Amino acid sequence: MIFRFLGDFYELPFVECVTTVPFGFVYMPSEKGGFAVNGYNPHDGVKRALNTLRYRKEFRCFRSSDEALFSLKKELQSSPVLLGPLDMGFLVYDPFCRFKKGSDHYLVALGLEKDHVIVHDPDGYFHIPVQLEHFLRAWRAEAIGYKKGSYSMWIIKQRMEEPPVEAIYKNTLLFGLRNLREKTRSYLRKRHDAYFGSEGLAKLAKDIERHRSRRWLRFYSTFTFRVSAQRCSDSSDFIRNAPLENKSLSEASELRMRQAQLYGRCQSLGGMMKFGKVAEVLLEISKLEDEFEVELQRGLLEV
Repeated sequence: MIFRFLGDFYELPFVECVTTVPFGFVYMPSEKGGFAVNGYNPHDGVKRALNTLRYRKEFRCFRSSDEALFSLKKELQSSPVLLGPLDMGFLVYDPFCRFKKGSDHYLVALGLEKDHVIVHDPDGYFHIPVQLEHFLRAWRAEAIGYKKGSYSMWIIKQRMEEPPVEAIYKNTLLFGLRNLREKTRSYLRKRHDAYFGSEGLAKLAKDIERHRSRRWLRFYSTFTFRVSAQRCSDSSDFIRNAPLENKSLSEASELRMRQAQLYGRCQSLGGMMKFGKVAEVLLEISKLEDEFEVELQRGLLEV
């Protein structure tokens, strides 16, 4: 939405992939609720996308809500503002928000009124007024471990130059491969037991099979499987559309789409609370995760 305001038009799946967020799985089990998704650090992802696409930008975070609202109001006088991370558990316009506490999200702020903020949510909610009480709790992002600070925002300005298309795809996939290879992430390890890649998928499968995650399967079915399927599908298309054709990249794209299809199966089985079947399918996805990394690396070595 901000890019369109600046006069540039990108499809949302393309932007999502350029952040490299769709590359890399994480699972954080917890006694109070587990979190799992096919996704990478969104803060780094936003920075990577803006650098790759060559936009001027400024990141800000604040110690107090008053400072944050003052800055937000000032910036909204000239353009929409990207906000995040926010805690999805306090975005009360989402009827399932109570199942998503501790999950991160990004929004575009359009306006600030006396007692509410008007936001655009890329998950399909448009021009939503959010009462300041709920908005500030979400924007504080107290439970989001990777944040650089509370009440954070990105100020995005005009593009410095138009980068070559081939460079956009190659840089994105190289960062994506780096995500897949990163088996430990310090910003998560500080506060959680965290598992990554195929190990994380296998661990999640094991916990679901043993019913350790029974209480959280509803969350996985409203967020994890849906989002992971979308990101695998988008990244499959991204690789297929890259002007870097070779056999290994084609194979990587096909493997990614197969993962998307299997996450769709998890969505269906999870909705019916079929724990054993969900675990079986997650193990299939786990095996494909390693194969995908191998083929992506081979493909990039050939370009």
